[in-house]
Amino acid sequence: MAYRVTQRIISSDDLLYPYFDDLCRKSKLLYNAALFRVRNIFTGYDKEHRTENEVEVFQEVALLQRSYPNMHVRRVISYTHLEKMMRVTENPDFFSGLPRQTAQQMVKQSVTDFKNWLASLREYKKHPEKYLGKPKDASL
Repeated sequence: MAYRVTQRIISSDDLLYPYFDDLCRKSKLLYNAALFRVRNIFTGYDKEHRTENEVEVFQEVALLQRSYPNMHVRRVISYTHLEKMMRVTENPDFFSGLPRQTAQQMVKQSVTDFKNWLASLREYKKHPEKYLGKPKDASL
């Protein structure tokens, strides 16, 4: 399957610029909100004393598990769990007016990026000679 892509450069004078600028801003905010949750679940999963951010995110996880009792969040949260958590908590970035498909794709991308970072980190530990340096988190 092949896709055809066309690039169009839009200047700030273009009539479509405010629309696309708004969509890009909302997408970035949602991606950052999703990645924030993914990272805080990962870092706070087995901790006895969590940071304020981790406590806040784990309160959202508890709300998710009350709404869906059969859902058990693991250290690396899945897209399905994260997407449902955004819905249950009525996350303002998730419901910011983005098209639903776009919002779901941004959440999925944040989970995928985190999993890819973990995979590259594991590979780096096995074969550091293949890398120029230690893989950095996507949000750094």
